[in-house]
Amino acid sequence: MKKLLTLTAVGALLAAPASAVQKCVALDSSTTTCTNIEAEAPYRGWKLTCTTNGITVPIEGTSSCSKTAALTLNTIKDDLKIKYSENDSSEVYCWCQMIRPLASSWVLAHRTFGMNVNCTTGCAEKCAETFSGNADFRSAMISTLSD
Repeated sequence: MKKLLTLTAVGALLAAPASAVQKCVALDSSTTTCTNIEAEAPYRGWKLTCTTNGITVPIEGTSSCSKTAALTLNTIKDDLKIKYSENDSSEVYCWCQMIRPLASSWVLAHRTFGMNVNCTTGCAEKCAETFSGNADFRSAMISTLSD
């Protein structure tokens, strides 16, 4: 009898409808406009507010300078090799990642920080500015969104 009750309980749990949370983010990369750009230099965070078809979405992201190379801007990477150091001038590639409302992969925003310029101080600002002003960059980032 106990086995029957246990199997019935397990069956009921498995047969119950799943209640999932669905997120809907309206960001059409070609018609999106962004304002209120904030970058937390020399820290890695960036924020802005984007509007698509009258729907406003707050965006937050993080940035990182890395030796992970890419040939072209808007290159997408799932993983980066990051060695965070404010004084390391060899980390010349500025990568950006959206973290809210959804997480994206890393997208290359800038590569021209020279060996004598500290990438960390300008990377967050470059991420926010590039997301705001470059539809191809937004498209690359939005195409990789996940929960």
